[in-house]
Amino acid sequence: MLREWSEFHARIEQQRTAPATRAHAEAFVDYSRDDAFVDSVVDAISLYLAGRHGFDRKFGGHLELMLIQRAREEDVTILEKLAAKYASDGDLIGMMGLLHRLQLYSGDAKLQPVIAICTNALRDVKSVEDMNAWARSIGIDPVQESWTFTLKMGSVPPKIWFLHKHDLRPRDVSLDLLINDSQWRVQVARVDRNYSAQWRASGITVDTDETRLKALAVWPTISGPQLFPVFAATLAQFLQVEWLRTAWITSSGVQIDRTLLLDWLHTLIDELQP
Repeated sequence: MLREWSEFHARIEQQRTAPATRAHAEAFVDYSRDDAFVDSVVDAISLYLAGRHGFDRKFGGHLELMLIQRAREEDVTILEKLAAKYASDGDLIGMMGLLHRLQLYSGDAKLQPVIAICTNALRDVKSVEDMNAWARSIGIDPVQESWTFTLKMGSVPPKIWFLHKHDLRPRDVSLDLLINDSQWRVQVARVDRNYSAQWRASGITVDTDETRLKALAVWPTISGPQLFPVFAATLAQFLQVEWLRTAWITSSGVQIDRTLLLDWLHTLIDELQP
């Protein structure tokens, strides 16, 4: 078993983030078919639930994956306890990551109760009260009183929006997140301006000529910037677009810890540029 754990850990180290795509997850399916190994994962997570030790995000995400892929009754029970712990601890990053991995295998009816726990907990999340404290928790450390951070992603590589705009097509879509010391904003827009929408703490505004998009109530909602990774995935489904897993970040007045930032964004983003 020590050899299996050593190989498992070595393979995890080759990954940039916790499991985020079906291809990433399926690369580890051979471990989930080894009952003795997954039983040892159950033991390890049980110790974590008992407060005996913890895991970093990437390693812990792969442990969750083993239980999701095997999905026996005892595995689902542990996943339910894990979701409940994330909820009680206010661990939104853990909750979003677990929900994302569950949704990769949402066709398995046994996982639906755990998905429900995660979904209900995230639905009750309120907006950020202390922007500076929250920013630090995701790797954006303000070093000046006035600061700003922006993230840009979309349906084409992010550098095209800045360096090769002439290559953009009318149906290409961009998604932007802006946060600073006092507010946040999320914006989506299609190049041909068929639609654009903005979300702030005060609500949503939409500019479109497309009938199906004119009603504000049909658009996804977001209660605060901390839920951006989940919101972006929901928005992609709503608009029927596919975000590339690369983002362009710019900032002023802050120091960026890219490892922490990717922990927060890992369900959505693999690479941060420049």
